[in-house]
Amino acid sequence: KGEFQAWYQPKYDIRTHQITGAEALVRWQSAELGFLPPGRFIPLFEKNGFVIPLDYYLLEAACRLQKQRLEEGKLVVPISVNQSRLHITEEDYLEKIHAVVKKYNLPPGLLELELTETVFGDFDQAETREHARGIIRSLHSMGFKISVDDFGSGYSSYMLLNYLPLDVMKIDRSML
Repeated sequence: KGEFQAWYQPKYDIRTHQITGAEALVRWQSAELGFLPPGRFIPLFEKNGFVIPLDYYLLEAACRLQKQRLEEGKLVVPISVNQSRLHITEEDYLEKIHAVVKKYNLPPGLLELELTETVFGDFDQAETREHARGIIRSLHSMGFKISVDDFGSGYSSYMLLNYLPLDVMKIDRSML
């Protein structure tokens, strides 16, 4: 019904005073409940699985925006889109992501997938590490940058930083 909206929070370089990217954030303008920030609905959607189609919806919105701006000759900066931890165990995750990439045919580097460190679960297990590494390598080959969000928020492993080919690390405020 168009109740979910992508809002784009700019990423700003304080040295150059330039916008260097954006993060796609979801907001819900519910016909019944009014305006809801993500903290009010994402935890529930993580539990009931609705976050999976919502993540794809937001990824498609970011792709459409990038494609439109390219076609209009406007400035294009990378947009990061959150991906739920549920995607890592989704059987056809890489195939679905690949379909989105093919549909919009964007140049590499215009999209960044942002994962929280909880995505990787028990990183002490070799099988978990290899699975995560394989997924990230596949996403890289599709042209995505990969970032880890909230590093240090409780599940941190420095092993994660050494082992995974991550492009960006966003440190949780609690570590500072």
